Amino acid sequence: MKRDLYSRLYLWLVAHRRVVLMASLAAAVVAFLITFRIDMEEDILAALPQNDRLVNEYKYTLRKFRQIDRLYLDVGINADAPETLAAAVDAVQAQLETNSAVLRSMGRIESGGQQKIVGFLTGALPNLFTATDAKALAVKLEPAEIRDYLIAIRRKLGGPEGMVLKDVVAADPVGMSALVVAKALPLQTGFGDAQIIDGRITSGNGRHVLLVVEPKFTSSDSKQSKVLVTGLLSMAADVERQFPGVHVAITGGHRMALDNSTLIWRDSVHCFGLAIFAMFMLCFSAYRRRWLAVVTFLPSLFGTLIAGAVLALANNHVSGIAVGLASMALGITVDYGIYVVYHLDNAAFNRESAGKIVSRLVLPTFIGAMTITAAFVVLAFSPMEGIAQLGIFGAVGVLTSAAFALFVLPLIVPLPQRKELSETSLSGKSTAQPGVHPEISPLRFTGWMDGFHAWQIRNRPWLLLGAAALTVVSLFGGQKLPFD
Repeated sequence: MKRDLYSRLYLWLVAHRRVVLMASLAAAVVAFLITFRIDMEEDILAALPQNDRLVNEYKYTLRKFRQIDRLYLDVGINADAPETLAAAVDAVQAQLETNSAVLRSMGRIESGGQQKIVGFLTGALPNLFTATDAKALAVKLEPAEIRDYLIAIRRKLGGPEGMVLKDVVAADPVGMSALVVAKALPLQTGFGDAQIIDGRITSGNGRHVLLVVEPKFTSSDSKQSKVLVTGLLSMAADVERQFPGVHVAITGGHRMALDNSTLIWRDSVHCFGLAIFAMFMLCFSAYRRRWLAVVTFLPSLFGTLIAGAVLALANNHVSGIAVGLASMALGITVDYGIYVVYHLDNAAFNRESAGKIVSRLVLPTFIGAMTITAAFVVLAFSPMEGIAQLGIFGAVGVLTSAAFALFVLPLIVPLPQRKELSETSLSGKSTAQPGVHPEISPLRFTGWMDGFHAWQIRNRPWLLLGAAALTVVSLFGGQKLPFD
């Protein structure tokens, strides 16, 4: 945008200042109300890639068998003491049975329990049956296919395996289970060398026992999960005090979703607080009119609201990852407010000078905003939902923040009064810069930057040599950088 074109646009915006500000306020209020539609996505499976075949099969099986909606307790001991371990397991099991939030728990497989497990697995297989499997089943139901299958099964029933096969054939006479049983294979992940000892699922070294707990609610219910997990952690601490050397570890969908939510929100609050405080103090110490430090954050606030509204309209569920990394977007977009407010506070003395000052910022701000937006757009194509949402949030937030800083923020920053023009700068100097009103002294940081640029020009050969040396050293170091 040409400088004279922006100056004319700026003067037009000044003439319609009240309408522009009211429209901006209305857009911010509407965006704020829309963001209330957002539900926080705390399902741990949502953090996995969305278009990967293996991941999709894994998530499909977990949800069909509700493995993600169970908790797993590892009761272990640091020595070979099976009696102490058994007593600790019984103590944990006793407290689980009295927990009102627990639907059922499994700590021991009784006689005939293996048959129940097989029955449970077989009974759950129809849940995995899809329309694609129906086409394959139609082929199996052809008379010739049934005849060939029954002939083969009759031959097997006459062999040693007949005692085991008879119940399988009775439950599935045409072999339809073979169509879906492969979908349950992801359930075997991580079982290792587990064994059944005294009816309990025990590790190979005999020092760990696995307990399976099924709560009455899903793992995505963070409120009830918090109460349940807190109670289980308290119970685990009591057992560890009662049996020295015993440790109880808790994992599962409820624990992961709760930890994910708690850690993200805690880290987000810390990051937001530190970022806002640091940037506010920087602006507070730099401006002539210190209260403008508050105005500096308006573009970032406006961009965040608009980006949140767009994200809410695109997807009602927002990943905690996107929210947790929003502080990064805040640190980027607040720069646009600093550019405009600092230059206006440094040299503007009337509306014409303000338009010319901001017009010099349009091109570099536009190029910088488009570069950052392009980086966020790349993230928007990520197969991981949280990263993709961060890309959308960042791209919209950067563009709207930059636009607000260039077209609306100059209307909010007031021009200095006559008595302010006659005051000296914060550094005590009164030397005016070329193109600046003679009664306006440059801000403190402007004087510092003039000195820095003079030093940079004097030492330019050494600076270039140092930059080249660091580049060469970085190239050698980059070869040793591992990627996970």
